Amino acid sequence: MTLSVLQEEFQLGDRMAAEKMNITVDRESPSAEVVLDVGEVTLGIKSRKEMQDSQRKQQNTNILTAVCALLNSRGGVVKAHIENQDYNFNKHGLGEDLDTSFKAILPLAQNHLDFKQEEYFFFISVKSHSLDISGLQLATIATNLYMRNGASCVQMDLDTALQFFIDIANPGLRSPIKTSLLDKRPGEDMQDLHVQEELHVRELAAAFFDQTVLTEMAEFSFSESKNVEYKSFETDKLVQRVKEILPLIVSAFANTDGGYLFIGLNEKKKQIIGFKADERKLEVLRSEIEKCIGHLPVTHFCEEEEKIKYTCKFIQVHRQGTVCSYVCALRVERFCCAVFAAEPNSWHVEGSRVERFTSEKWVKLQVAGRLRMKRISPEQISKSICKAGQFVACHGSWVRAATEQISPQPQVPDGIFGYFTKEQFPGYSPDTCDSYCEMLL
Repeated sequence: MTLSVLQEEFQLGDRMAAEKMNITVDRESPSAEVVLDVGEVTLGIKSRKEMQDSQRKQQNTNILTAVCALLNSRGGVVKAHIENQDYNFNKHGLGEDLDTSFKAILPLAQNHLDFKQEEYFFFISVKSHSLDISGLQLATIATNLYMRNGASCVQMDLDTALQFFIDIANPGLRSPIKTSLLDKRPGEDMQDLHVQEELHVRELAAAFFDQTVLTEMAEFSFSESKNVEYKSFETDKLVQRVKEILPLIVSAFANTDGGYLFIGLNEKKKQIIGFKADERKLEVLRSEIEKCIGHLPVTHFCEEEEKIKYTCKFIQVHRQGTVCSYVCALRVERFCCAVFAAEPNSWHVEGSRVERFTSEKWVKLQVAGRLRMKRISPEQISKSICKAGQFVACHGSWVRAATEQISPQPQVPDGIFGYFTKEQFPGYSPDTCDSYCEMLL
């Protein structure tokens, strides 16, 4: 009797979207390692360039997600069925898009990935990159954490995100935001932030926001800046386009210094054009904006745990004294902690599932990795039990060294590095301990 290949489909956990990816676990593999099967793929530099963009991107996403999940777990193997049967790895290479993606999440990919072809199958052996073993940062495809750089929304890389967490956990460091963390733009002197010009633009935008009636085709006098962005969309695609841009713009404004988004302004001519809508459509748009902002993942380092603060209004646009369209005006306030446009695109294997990290879990593990890499000593820990929001992060032996005079003693095993509630530490006092993130500097 011939045994069939037993495969169990992995469920991909994601709170933000029902992402369907063709990733399965090969239960018949003789290897003791986890084997993730990503299905059929086209390989080779030339062959992948000739693929349809959508198909190439989907295959790239499947492979990268599987590699990311194994890196953040205990390692394993990614298995692919080669579609182009004339493919030869040594002759045709892997594919420029795949090489670029691997290097983006793992700069030293050659230290963690091995490639092998066996007839019509391709295998990627993945060595674990997990915090439990190396103390390194989690492999992450995209942080989905944004900030403003000039008039642009910029996604933070891992190093920038970690420094951002340190800054917001220490209020004295967060204002103004450290733009030196971002890449210097050509021709821009990062030492001269043109503060006065930015303030003037913000004042003009604030005055525009306070208007109750606007005139069609009238010009407005402010440009896009760190605190201002404006868009014009076709009416029939308005809600769809707003839902597409809103998460990253709100994340960027909230994580930087707040700002204004105006929808219905011509970007090139700087004229008021508005969008056509009746009361029902305006209510639908308002509801979608509220829903979108309400669903954005946030991570707190403070005890207040406030929600994202914003104001949304629709300003009438008049033509010869009659309402002909509207401008949507959104004011977003600076957030107390961190706002993500979506959960971080970072994965791990959990039992029989490939799970996407929540923003809260991802932040905790990333900060823990930084603490390990900094090799905080028991002496430093003994001065203070580190605090980050509502949790404490310490190595087990360090906790006992820091609390040896406390009764009852916290029950923490040797070698444990994790997160514990403050209630587990009877001697914990926010008044006498240093900030957790100060320990990371």
